[in-house]
Amino acid sequence: MNIEALGIVIVAVCISLALMPAGASDFTLEIFGNANMDDTIDELDIEYVQGIIDGTNDETEFADANYDGVIDEKDIEQIRKIIDGTDDMITFIDYDGSVESVHKPVNRIVSTYTYHTWALSMLGADDKIVAIDETVKKDQDKIFPKTKDLPSIGSWSEYDAEKILELNPDVVIIYTRDWLTEGSNPNLEKTIETFYPNCTVFACMPRDITLMRSEMAKLYYVIGAKETGIELFEWIDGYLGQISERVDSLPDGDKPRVFRTDNDQTFFHTYTGNMGEWQTIIEQAGGLNVAKDLEGNFIEIEPEWIIESNPDIIIVGDSKTIGYSKDSTTEAEAYLETLLSNPAIATTNAAKEGHVYLMDMKFLMAEWFIGLPYLAKLLHPDLFEDLDPEAIHKEYLNRIRGLDYDLDREGVFVYPPIVIDDGLAGAPDR
Repeated sequence: MNIEALGIVIVAVCISLALMPAGASDFTLEIFGNANMDDTIDELDIEYVQGIIDGTNDETEFADANYDGVIDEKDIEQIRKIIDGTDDMITFIDYDGSVESVHKPVNRIVSTYTYHTWALSMLGADDKIVAIDETVKKDQDKIFPKTKDLPSIGSWSEYDAEKILELNPDVVIIYTRDWLTEGSNPNLEKTIETFYPNCTVFACMPRDITLMRSEMAKLYYVIGAKETGIELFEWIDGYLGQISERVDSLPDGDKPRVFRTDNDQTFFHTYTGNMGEWQTIIEQAGGLNVAKDLEGNFIEIEPEWIIESNPDIIIVGDSKTIGYSKDSTTEAEAYLETLLSNPAIATTNAAKEGHVYLMDMKFLMAEWFIGLPYLAKLLHPDLFEDLDPEAIHKEYLNRIRGLDYDLDREGVFVYPPIVIDDGLAGAPDR
C-alpha cells in the first residue's frame, strides 16, 4: 500500500511495536485457529497445533480450530483454509463472550448499529450490507452514501425481527445483547436463528480506541476481508506511532490538564479514568484527564468542581452543531458562545486562554484514529507543528472510504478550527 505524505514523516509501515499506540497489537485474536494466542492466524499456528499433536506444546484456548472438541490434523486443515480464505465455517468468541460459528461466505449482512455500518465500510464491505439501523438513514447520509437507501430494521431498542427475516441474512451484527434485553425484542437472536439456522447473530463493538483493533480483526476474518483490514491498520499505525513517539517523551509537567464533556448547555458530565477509551485518547494526545481519579465512569459533576479543577483545555464532544452534514460554523459559534457565558467555564484557564473546543463526537469514538491527530494538534501545537490532521482525514475519506467528500468545502469537525499554513483544519476554508 502506498502511503502519501501526511504532514509528518512516516518512517515505515511496519513500525516497531514500541512506537505503536497502546492496544495496537497487544490483543489475542479470539478466533478458533489462533493456536499460539497472538493477533493473527498464520503458519505459526499450524506449527503450534502440530506441536500439540506431537506432545511438545500445551493445548491453548483457540487451538481447536474446527471446534469439535479434539485437537488433531483436522484443525491443521481448518487453519490452512482460514489462511487461504477457503474456510466454509469460522468459530470465534464475540464481544459478549458468546461462542459463535458463522457459515461462509458471508454475502448478506444486517447492520443494526451505525458503528457496524462504519466498520464494514472501512473494510470495503458496503455491498454486503442489506439493511441498516435508523440512525444511518437519518443522520449519516453523507458518510454512508452507498447504504443510506437500504431498508431500516429499526433502532437499537426496537429491532424489527420480521423485516430482518424477510432479508434472508447470513449474519446479523448487534452491539451487545444487553441492548436486546433492554429493548422491545429481547428474543431477537433466538427468533432469527430458529427460522434461519445458518444465520448467525453475534455482538461486535468496533467503537473505541481500546476495542477497535480486536473487534475489527474478528470482523474481517468473518466477512473475508483480512487483507483490507491489515492494510487499514498498517496505515493507521504509521501516523499514530509517530504521535506516540513524541508524546511518550513528554514529562507530565508539559502535558495540559484536559476536561472532557459532551454538548449540554445547562449541566456537565465528564469521563473518569475508568472509561478506558476516553482516558486513552486524552493520554495518547499528550494530555492529563482532570477527572481521572473520580469515582464512577460517565458522571455528572457540579460547576464548582470545574472551577476548582481549572483545566487548561476543555474538549466538548459535539454531535449537534458540527459533523459531516454541516458546511457552516454558524451553529458551532453560537453554541460555543453559550458555553463560554457559563461562569463555571468562563473562570477556567481554558476559557481565558481561548482553549475551549468543540470536537465531532465521532472523533472521540468510532473515528478516534482520525480525531487523535486533531486532538494532538490542539494540545501540543508546537510539538506537532508539522502534523496536518486534515491531510490524514482526507486520505481516510477519499482513499480508505472511497467517498467523494471535499473537506475544503464541507464538514465542521473542530471549532474553533485549527489554522495550518494559512488554511483551516476542522472547518471549511471559506
